[in-house]
Amino acid sequence: MMTRIISTVLVSALWASTAWGGLNQDIEQQLHRVIGDALVGQDARISIRDWRLRQPMLLDEALSVKDIEIVRGDRAVGLVNMRVRFNMPQEKIASTTLLAEVEAKVPVWVVARRMGRGAPLNGVNVRVEERPLSRLGRNAVRATESLVGKVSSRPLSPGMLLSNSAVTTPMLVTKGQDVSVAVHVGSVRVQARGEAMGNGRRGDRVSVRLHGSRRVLKVEVIGRNQASVIR
Repeated sequence: MMTRIISTVLVSALWASTAWGGLNQDIEQQLHRVIGDALVGQDARISIRDWRLRQPMLLDEALSVKDIEIVRGDRAVGLVNMRVRFNMPQEKIASTTLLAEVEAKVPVWVVARRMGRGAPLNGVNVRVEERPLSRLGRNAVRATESLVGKVSSRPLSPGMLLSNSAVTTPMLVTKGQDVSVAVHVGSVRVQARGEAMGNGRRGDRVSVRLHGSRRVLKVEVIGRNQASVIR
């Protein structure tokens, strides 16, 4: 009789341990999914360092996790307040709060070497590092943003986070300058020269008056005093 009682206790303890383990795993999986959805597009590497239920005793009876959501108005990194609902016996639903400690690191551009104003932002002068999202200002330049054709707008020191205010696109064409224009007509390429009638950065469209003619072309700036047009 004693053996049977002890066996029953052991089986009950084993079931409870297995149930708790399964629910904990389910909670963690859903936490990653919910946080991932909240940070979609951030290219973040998410780490849930810890989480705590306000009513952990619900795990004793819960059958499964119904859903988890971030409390309205709360952020998705740092200490995150969440609401979790459990499927309970007899088709009941139990709800409680959950506090999760979430760390999300995102790749950003960091200054690699000292630069003066107007220095090109390339693989020599900047590098990519992961930094905690919770400590980043909105002005930080993410590594997903291209720096092609951009330069520093002020002196920068090694280790500094690259900010939007520290980055600028140089003016490649200025009003009154002589501009070389490549005119593409089908497979034929014709080179012409003209005077810029406005200022433009890479990718901008400006008007150029061709030399020896009153003809004006709308061209795309492609380099220093260089432009192209496809007709």
